[in-house]
Amino acid sequence: MRTMSHNLHPRSTLLFIENREKSRFWSAAAALLLKRGHDVHWLVQNPLFAAGLPGTIHILPFPINPSLLPKEQGFDEWPALVTDRGRQFFGAGSGHYAHYAAEIDHVFDTVQPHLVIGEATLFHELLATQIALSRAIAFVHPTGERYPQNRFVMFEGLTQNAYVESGHAPSFEDAKTYVANVVSGHETLAYMKGAGPVVRIRKLLWWMLTRSRVFAGRLMGERFNTPTLARKWQLSQIRSACCRKWDELAREVPTGEKTILHPLQMEPEANIDVWGRPYFNQIETIRRLLNAAPAGVNIALKSNPKPKYEMSPELIAFAAANSRIILLPRSTSMDVAMSRSIGAVTVCGTVGFEAAFGKGRCISLRHPLISSTMPKLAAESPEDAVACLMSDAEAGMGSLAIGARLLQAIHARSFPGFVSDPFSNPSCLDPANIVRIADGLEVAIAKAVENRRVHVPRQVAA
Repeated sequence: MRTMSHNLHPRSTLLFIENREKSRFWSAAAALLLKRGHDVHWLVQNPLFAAGLPGTIHILPFPINPSLLPKEQGFDEWPALVTDRGRQFFGAGSGHYAHYAAEIDHVFDTVQPHLVIGEATLFHELLATQIALSRAIAFVHPTGERYPQNRFVMFEGLTQNAYVESGHAPSFEDAKTYVANVVSGHETLAYMKGAGPVVRIRKLLWWMLTRSRVFAGRLMGERFNTPTLARKWQLSQIRSACCRKWDELAREVPTGEKTILHPLQMEPEANIDVWGRPYFNQIETIRRLLNAAPAGVNIALKSNPKPKYEMSPELIAFAAANSRIILLPRSTSMDVAMSRSIGAVTVCGTVGFEAAFGKGRCISLRHPLISSTMPKLAAESPEDAVACLMSDAEAGMGSLAIGARLLQAIHARSFPGFVSDPFSNPSCLDPANIVRIADGLEVAIAKAVENRRVHVPRQVAA
């Protein structure tokens, strides 16, 4: 898609959704879009992260007495809220949904946005996606592509479908060269690289600042995205205990035994919580893989390099009770884990893309781009995935050529720019990068404005 010059872009009303420290990144992009003539608004749930945001700020008031809020029938069954981390892990419940839904609805009435820009992670963002959908207002979740790393895609709502596409792709030969670098290990994802001492100290200081804001916000009344210190400590202790138990149970794959690999994905994270639906319950997915695998075939679990709440007592108990579940030593690399299995099954992990590039063998359950372009590397269910690996020697097998075509498709749906947060990577705030991000967003803005012309705007209540 050809990008129009800035003065040709239609004026629009944009609504950004606050997401803690990530808001600092989007604040820079929003400031540039404001200069380009767009009307910028913010929907803020945690007021401690409202300082310095450009445009008009709409702070959602806290419930007067959240402990007395009744459970509202229907809200906790909204599709968007199925994986709300506050309810799943922090004990936040669902009584606050009705209050915040009404407040967000009011902001939508007031602002009448053409485009909503946010993530699908925290409960107020999930509510906003549901409300935007009900009003036929575009909600985009901009996120960095895993490969290549200097591009971002704008997913629509809760899906992995691109709202707009750039249409630009590298040549087949250039794409194949890039894929070869991934397979050889010369191209490594940024989050997999170790940080130096200066970077670690900087991240620690930034983490301390962010945590102070988070917990100050909790003292003010924000208790739905933020666990208590006691709950945070409890979750940390549970995770540590589970890691120790995993280490006690860990073993290598027995020689000569067939094994299917299942790499665990970190929770909570939109990658599995939202884009992995309906397979966001990883224990249930493992159970289904185990039941589908023939007798004598093991299921090996590889822990995430940075385990969080997926490392649960329920997972450990399930693994300990099933002799065909193998907990690989946590130091096991993906390459080694792959070499000791007949193939892997992932919900929506990066390993699925790498298999398409020719690095290992893997069936993906929830990678729409893989499902639509290379069906031999995808399956609709855990049972189908097991059947594919067991019956078809080519299932889950990619190559440089297949990977090059996938990379071209990823490139064509994405835009130049590096989406991150300053805590993880301060370079995301480089002025040149912010320009690229704003340029990409303006393509989505143009589509949203054009689509609005065919819809009758909802009138603000008198």
